[in-house]
Amino acid sequence: MNKSGSVFLKILMVVGIILLVLVVIIGVSAYQASRVVRVITEEGSKIEISSRLMAEQKDCTKIAEIEESMQKIEKEAVIACKNPVLNLVIGKVGTIPIKCETLPEFKEDFQRVFATNVKLYCDSSGKINESIINGSISREELMALAQKYGIKV
Repeated sequence: MNKSGSVFLKILMVVGIILLVLVVIIGVSAYQASRVVRVITEEGSKIEISSRLMAEQKDCTKIAEIEESMQKIEKEAVIACKNPVLNLVIGKVGTIPIKCETLPEFKEDFQRVFATNVKLYCDSSGKINESIINGSISREELMALAQKYGIKV
């Protein structure tokens, strides 16, 4: 075999390996993205239902369910943000309300409102609507947080 054929074959192999690596990276990223979307959709729906039941039925046992759903969402989001391809895509897509950079702020807001105000209130008296009335947690504050992160209430 001549040298030019051997060089061409080596270049073709390198290009093939690069393409294979790109396909694997894109495949893994697509799988992670679909998983994050699925978890956010499922757990977001659970949070919405649990929040509504908590407010309507004054059922403070729903706090644990809301916290569990938030932990699942956070776990998937952290994993997705570690993927440089997904981190870049998430940063560029304007319709995604929570970006990798704002994830800690979102978690802090959630902890402040739910784990502090709602949890403390439920631990003491068990009536969420009274909490809204007495001002320890305002409906406007909850609505502002929901709007800030694009959460439908």
